[in-house]
Amino acid sequence: MLPTFIIAGPPKAGTSSLQYYIRDHPDIYVPEGEPHFFCDHYNEGLSYYEQFFKEWSGQRAVGEKTPCYFYMPEIPERIKKDFPAIKLLFIFRNPIDRAYSHYWHNVRRYVEKASFEEAIQREKDGKLPTLDLRIDRIYKREPGTFSYLSISRYAEHIERWQRHFDKSQMLFVLLEDLSYSSLHDVLRFLEVNDDYAFGDINKKYNIGGAPRSRFLMRITRRFEYIKLFHDGFDRLLNFKRGHYPKMNPDTRASLDAYFKPYNKDFAEMTGCSVEKWHHE
Repeated sequence: MLPTFIIAGPPKAGTSSLQYYIRDHPDIYVPEGEPHFFCDHYNEGLSYYEQFFKEWSGQRAVGEKTPCYFYMPEIPERIKKDFPAIKLLFIFRNPIDRAYSHYWHNVRRYVEKASFEEAIQREKDGKLPTLDLRIDRIYKREPGTFSYLSISRYAEHIERWQRHFDKSQMLFVLLEDLSYSSLHDVLRFLEVNDDYAFGDINKKYNIGGAPRSRFLMRITRRFEYIKLFHDGFDRLLNFKRGHYPKMNPDTRASLDAYFKPYNKDFAEMTGCSVEKWHHE
């Protein structure tokens, strides 16, 4: 079996929560994990991709989630070539909060060592860093690793998707508006039975956070390849899930102005109301 829909990102915007909210529906099959087929394994062919869905048991809608699809330029064309009738689910978050969560995700992985202000200025200046060799062996290199701002310029990416897919094939949801009502919109979009009672949607999945100690983080990341050590110490003891240092108010104000024209274009393209993104 191959997918009938894809949750296409962007990262750090609620894709994991959306995946878990809908996966228990009896008409929907979404396996664990992210196949990264169209970005990392495309040359291995559809037979490779099909293995990701090998536990499918007859559900009407079959999907997957890979956030990096959202911003990689070649992905929409590849998906269109192989799945011209695919349904595409996008969930978005205040672009400032997405960028900040992305930044702390990298800090926690000991990939990012600059301050948030230095990192976004570096990106504006076009001076993105490269990963050192040790980190590059641990983490698979992604072109968007340090793209805090550009990934959050949602309109630029949506424009690319709309060049390849009809608007009727795309559904846009805001994380801030996620509700039982919007989840039932998702079910209708996927053409499955919408007479379904969702569980607790206040529970979030794959929540980011900041390390309690950067010193301990630096030490433990040397043992990243030892999964039990990493999961037991770093994730449980040295990770404040859901908590970040408060962003400098001047930085937020500056980013609010920076993203405003992009958000305006995004709203016009998708029909989503983004006023709340500028009133926090």
